[in-house]
Amino acid sequence: MALATPTPGPTPTIRGLPRPLARAMEAYADRLDVDKIREAYEAAVEAHAGQRRASGEEYVSHTVEVATILATLRLDSASIIAGLIHDTVEDTVPTSHGSWRARRGSLTGSTEEGSDAMVARSHGVAV
Repeated sequence: MALATPTPGPTPTIRGLPRPLARAMEAYADRLDVDKIREAYEAAVEAHAGQRRASGEEYVSHTVEVATILATLRLDSASIIAGLIHDTVEDTVPTSHGSWRARRGSLTGSTEEGSDAMVARSHGVAV
C-alpha cells in the first residue's frame, strides 16, 4: 500500500506589485510580510515619481530589479524592502531627510535594520 504524498496548496497570487517581483515572492510568500513590501514599493514609486533612467525607463524600475534579485535569492522581507527603498534618501528630495528616515524605519523595523541585514548577507554573515 503506497502512501499518498501531500500535494502542496496553490501558490498565492500577489497583487499590487510588479509582476516579476510578485512571481519571485510567490513561492515563499507565507514567510514574507507582503503588506510591508507592498508599502515599500508604493513609497519607492512616490519617492521616484517623475525620475527617469538614461534609458527612459522610470527610475523605480531599478529598485524593483534589485528587490526581485533579493526575492529570487529568497531573502527576508527586510532585505526586499531595503532593495525597494535603498535609493529614496540619496536620489529623492523628500520634504525633509528625517521624514524619509522615519518612513524607512517604519518599513524595516528600525532605520538601519534592513540595510544592515543586506550588507551582512552580502559578506556571508548570517543574520
